[in-house]
Amino acid sequence: MSSPSRVEIKLRMDPALAKGTYCNLAAVGSTPNEFYIDFFQILAGTADAEHRCRVIATAQFAKAFHASLGETIRRHEELFGAVAVNPETIYTATGGN
Repeated sequence: MSSPSRVEIKLRMDPALAKGTYCNLAAVGSTPNEFYIDFFQILAGTADAEHRCRVIATAQFAKAFHASLGETIRRHEELFGAVAVNPETIYTATGGN
């Protein structure tokens, strides 16, 4: 069985998008073929979250991204210590489209 070939991909980033968007809340949904990840910004002490971005991905990409994110978090915690998740910052979302 032959090993898969690697393709080098050149990443280009739009300077306007490179600034980034701060998000501290995400909602994830899926269909049989796709995953939807909606990113929001919620300010402390409020109950309103502003929608910042929606990413639609194939199921295969979502699973690969999950693995990549997990590995990146593992390396981050090796360097900087465990990332604590505060149960008070886990929100229940309502509304939306």
